[in-house]
Amino acid sequence: MNIYFNNALIGTTTVQCSVTLPNRIDYYSSHKVNDEVRGYLVFDGTWNFIPPCSVQKEFKIQKLALILESPHKNEYQSNSYIPIGPAKGTSGERIERCIVNRQWVRQLDSNCVYEICVMNAIQYQCSAWNYISGFSKLDTVLRNNLFKKMWTGFARKSFVHRIEDYSPDKIVNCCTGMTTDNTGNVCPQRNSLADLVEKAIQTSFQGSHICDYHPATLGKKQWK
Repeated sequence: MNIYFNNALIGTTTVQCSVTLPNRIDYYSSHKVNDEVRGYLVFDGTWNFIPPCSVQKEFKIQKLALILESPHKNEYQSNSYIPIGPAKGTSGERIERCIVNRQWVRQLDSNCVYEICVMNAIQYQCSAWNYISGFSKLDTVLRNNLFKKMWTGFARKSFVHRIEDYSPDKIVNCCTGMTTDNTGNVCPQRNSLADLVEKAIQTSFQGSHICDYHPATLGKKQWK
């Protein structure tokens, strides 16, 4: 399957997956899911997550970029390429409900308000759910393969530029592919999507950054 972005060939995949692949798949700039300020973390004896319109200007605002890997089906209008926004399904619900319980939040400066901007490392649907028919569930093999092709083709450069433009004070890498090291710290698995994104962050961002599990992670590591 040939992979095109704005009619330019960026790669080819022969990966075996759960559906029959077409000869080509076409992504366009109009399919892009834009980054979105989802709300604010505010300390008032305890940490609270509140909607964007609820923060008064006199607070000291710190920007925090929460990085996911790429949009899936809930980030688009049904059966279309029309984007809605990042993390509109389970991931978004868990961010809004559970972010205050994440361990790294306890290390934040309680005198600051943190603007939470949800960003996909790749702003296009690497799962190809709306592009290829026949899926019954997310095909992670195809998703990972398309992610890596787009990452090297154009998306890494775009991601670095967006980080520079937003200029966050902190970054939390929550891409798929995290594990826990011997000291209990969350870190990317080698050669995972999270690892690719982490290397881009390390080489282009001088501020504070940490890793956490994806908000939609199941089992013991899930956000709750």
